[in-house]
Formats: sequence, C-alpha cells, structure tokens
Amino acid sequence: YDYIIAETASDNWWGLDFDGTYTFDMVNAKGKLYALAGLNLLYYTYPGYSKNYTGVNFGAGYRLSVGNKMELVPEAKITVGSLSYLTLGAKLMFSL
Repeated sequence: YDYIIAETASDNWWGLDFDGTYTFDMVNAKGKLYALAGLNLLYYTYPGYSKNYTGVNFGAGYRLSVGNKMELVPEAKITVGSLSYLTLGAKLMFSL
C-alpha cells in the first residue's frame, strides 16, 4: 500500500502493488540482488471526481545485511501503464 502526499489537501492518491520477487543466488556476497514484477492499481479522488489507473511493475532491489536479523533494502521500480511513473525507495526489514 502506498499513500501519495498530494499538493492540496482535497486530493487523495493511493496505490496497491502486487509484486512477486526472484532472488538471484550470489556466492560470497554480503547481500542478495532481486528482480520484481507485478501489477499496480492507483486511485485518485477529488471532491466529486475519482479515477483509477492500472499498470505493470518492473524493478530491482538489493537486500544488504546490516545485522543478525536486519536488512537494508534499496529498491527501484517503474510502473508502466495508463499512468507511468518511477519509484525509488528504501526499506528496513527485520526477521522474526
């Protein structure tokens, strides 16, 4: 789930991504490279108006171990469809 901060308070953007990942086996590496692909649903609402967009996601990321049970994960993803855009981000993941 992504919430996008709009220029005005009356605009509301949010999206759902359904992505699958494939992790590449890398010998003697400190992290793991992965590719992703999936579907994107993006919704826009404004008082009295709403629109939805669909697209396909393609991207890659790198799971870098920073501790026993923690990984820093930078990721780049492009969404191609009726509204195309690029997403750059980073996650901090914890193993349970």
